Amino acid sequence: SNFTHHIGELFGGGVIFYLYKDKNGEEHGLIVCLEDLSSGIGWSNLTEDEIGSTAKSTWNGHQNTTAITNQPGHFESAAQVCEESTIGGQTDWYLPSLDELNLLYNVRYEVNRSLDSDNDPNTLPLNYYDYYWSSTEAKNYSAWTKHFGIGYDNTNGKPWQYAVRAVRSF
Repeated sequence: SNFTHHIGELFGGGVIFYLYKDKNGEEHGLIVCLEDLSSGIGWSNLTEDEIGSTAKSTWNGHQNTTAITNQPGHFESAAQVCEESTIGGQTDWYLPSLDELNLLYNVRYEVNRSLDSDNDPNTLPLNYYDYYWSSTEAKNYSAWTKHFGIGYDNTNGKPWQYAVRAVRSF
């Protein structure tokens, strides 16, 4: 209660999918991008190199994204696609962590309803049939994905091609 924003609101270049107030009562949240940034890209061009603890957070997608793109030898990844996005005039997009994808999955009805009813042909609902990459690394050769139809979390090989939907915080 007493929030100025709501889940499903078009705001900050995307759609709000999570809200909370900090200990000072200030409102914060997570916003999902208005469209998939890729329908199929590998997690990283470095398919056998483990990044380690800086990319294994299940809740801190921003930290994971930075770790992925700062890896020596990196030149292409799902994380980079997010970092380079300027959708909605915003430049602080990142690849969501596994927990952030789970939060998004739990409110996909509200998000998709907003994206379907905004009268903008460029915005697209979350794809019910797709796996989406998370920024959470599992092993040296795999990372976590989320299937938005059945809700499964899976680990898949880093070179596999999956969809990407960026998020940002406010």
